[in-house]
Amino acid sequence: MKKNLSLLVVSAALIGATLTGCGGHETSYVEGVIEQAQKMSANELERKIPKTQEWESLAEEAKAEAEALRDEIKAEMLERDTEELEAGKYIVRWTSVLSNRF
Repeated sequence: MKKNLSLLVVSAALIGATLTGCGGHETSYVEGVIEQAQKMSANELERKIPKTQEWESLAEEAKAEAEALRDEIKAEMLERDTEELEAGKYIVRWTSVLSNRF
């Protein structure tokens, strides 16, 4: 797409055409083409919105899965009555903290 846009910009620059923009001031054709290319079309938005929703849903599912795994590890540590657990190259620590804030 960039190559096509560059060709359009060069062609418009050679012609030197101008358009009347909003508010009565003149806008060069090149500026108009660039401005339109920078705006996201309705079709692009329509494609991106469901993709965004899918990724957000996936992130929520991953967060829930991580929390479930964390709970399983905590349960194992409680069952073993330990605050520190070694598993291969990992060391897991889980402690209860009591706070007396007023």
